[in-house]
Amino acid sequence: MDRGELCRRFDAAIDRLERALRECPDELWEASVWPVPTTDPWVWPAPGVEPIPERTEDSIQQFSAVWAVATHCLWFLDFYVSANPDGFQSPDYMEGNTEEAPWPADGAAPLAHRVFDRETLLRYADHGRRQIRRRIETMPEPEFDDVCGPHHPHAGKTLRQLLEVNVRHVEEHGGQLAAFVDRGGRPAP
Repeated sequence: MDRGELCRRFDAAIDRLERALRECPDELWEASVWPVPTTDPWVWPAPGVEPIPERTEDSIQQFSAVWAVATHCLWFLDFYVSANPDGFQSPDYMEGNTEEAPWPADGAAPLAHRVFDRETLLRYADHGRRQIRRRIETMPEPEFDDVCGPHHPHAGKTLRQLLEVNVRHVEEHGGQLAAFVDRGGRPAP
């Protein structure tokens, strides 16, 4: 995929995500887009491990809330602009997001202690769009072949492959949120 096509796909995916955020009614902002089961190993501790008191079947539903899915998606949009994430720091207005929080004693994903509002997430979407566009348009061609290091979540992939994963990730979550909002919060058929 060439630079122009990659930029167009990111723009379309971010546009769809932004539309979902703008059109989401307030009463659906914290609603779950899909049910989160306790069988999910990221959100529930391993068998035999006692969950932290705050982790309940109800509290884990926040992982699929509109705001939480958007926060997750936008954080990775920002994080996956480089094969080397050393020194990455999200903007200060995103402080407190679960992607950067330490994992609790039960070994499952951290629960949110802050619900991000629409304006903050739209601001982060704009930031992500500018970051990804600047990176794609200005980096020297050989950097597309940089390989993600062993501690990167996509170790062994080239930056070009990482950017393709990134755009598919935004397309997927933006599509899920847009469909949820378009259905008025009803579950998918």
